[in-house]
Amino acid sequence: MASLGIAYENHARESDAKLLEKHVEAGLEFTAFPQEIKNAIANLWLDGGVKKCFERRNEYQLNDSAL
Repeated sequence: MASLGIAYENHARESDAKLLEKHVEAGLEFTAFPQEIKNAIANLWLDGGVKKCFERRNEYQLNDSAL
């Protein structure tokens, strides 16, 4: 999000984002999500900064398939 100039509203979401990124980097995005990952995703979607990014997705070519 830093490259977009938008910060997380709650800085604790940075750890959620890193956890999710590690999960994807490990190639586990197509497996059943453990509760920890489900919580991270839910927390990220509740963050005001993430909502701002999503609202401006057309500016960044964030396709729905990327979500």
